[in-house]
Amino acid sequence: LDQIPADHIEKIELITNPSAKFDAASSGGIINVVLKKNKRIGLNGVASLSAGTPKLFSGNLSLNLRQGKFNFFVSAGHNQSGGKAKGNTLRENKSGGSVTDYFNQYSVNERSRNFNSVRFGTDIFISNRNTVTISQDFGKGIFGNEETQDQEYLNSSRVLERYGTRFSEDESGFNRNSTSLNYKFNFPKEGKELTADVRYNYGSRTSKSDIVNNFFNPDGTEYQPQAIVWNNGSSNEKQLTLQADFTNPVSEFTKVEMGVRSYHNKFVSFYDAFAKNNGQDIKLPLSNNYAYTEMINAAYFTYSYKKEDFSYQLGLRAEQAKFDGELVDSAYKFGYEYPSQLKNIWDALFPSFFITK
Repeated sequence: LDQIPADHIEKIELITNPSAKFDAASSGGIINVVLKKNKRIGLNGVASLSAGTPKLFSGNLSLNLRQGKFNFFVSAGHNQSGGKAKGNTLRENKSGGSVTDYFNQYSVNERSRNFNSVRFGTDIFISNRNTVTISQDFGKGIFGNEETQDQEYLNSSRVLERYGTRFSEDESGFNRNSTSLNYKFNFPKEGKELTADVRYNYGSRTSKSDIVNNFFNPDGTEYQPQAIVWNNGSSNEKQLTLQADFTNPVSEFTKVEMGVRSYHNKFVSFYDAFAKNNGQDIKLPLSNNYAYTEMINAAYFTYSYKKEDFSYQLGLRAEQAKFDGELVDSAYKFGYEYPSQLKNIWDALFPSFFITK
């Protein structure tokens, strides 16, 4: 959400009772962020700048051009923040109700966050009932943290036994892009419509960090050798979604919705963690390297009734899921297919019923 400039948001919808139209896994609720897309005749737009402390700055530009059967839109934004955060942790360790020792931490964390986004596309009004929309999104984020920490180890009498310092430096970033093609057909009957959507999301993430720990006796001599840990990781993801939906308000009080959806996801990730030991890098068990592909096919049907202050909704969703994963280093494979057999088809049906007074 941080990569979406606030000026680009038209409204935010909270769906507390998702119908069968939405994934079975979304039963807890859905937050739908609707972006602005102006369709006024001619050229118009909005530009904004803001600044603040600590190290806050953002700039946004949104332009729209409507000529004949074409509507062109473009928006871009930059958002950055930073500053220092100070924190203290004072800990009491007890055994049998009595204090055994104390451990205190005093930290200063200097952080930076940068987001850039560009979105552009066009609406093609083939006729007064047929509309095609093509859009492209590019998003990029870069994050950094530098933390310095002082540590105190005290005995039960609050006498210093040893102390330490910890320095950590973290860098991470992401590239997130999306290409979409949308078609909408409006029937003569108000509210009756057919939509078809194709969306391709792709991007990557990177991260790395270095941690250095030093421990000293109260007189400043070395308590134990310096401890160094470092790690780096990256991931790549490609997602393809195909979806078609049909809505028909049968009467003043009733409505029927139905549709199909196919989702495909390919994900690759690696993470390496090391510790320095006598000048040698020792790979830690935290390291992992895995990949998976995921597919979910679904179809749904809902029937809604609403009159005055009473309404109800009946829905049924069917989902078929397949997941194939692999731990690359060991060639260990894992996954599932659901339902795995035709006789288990009833386990792949998700009914829903909502009633409101």
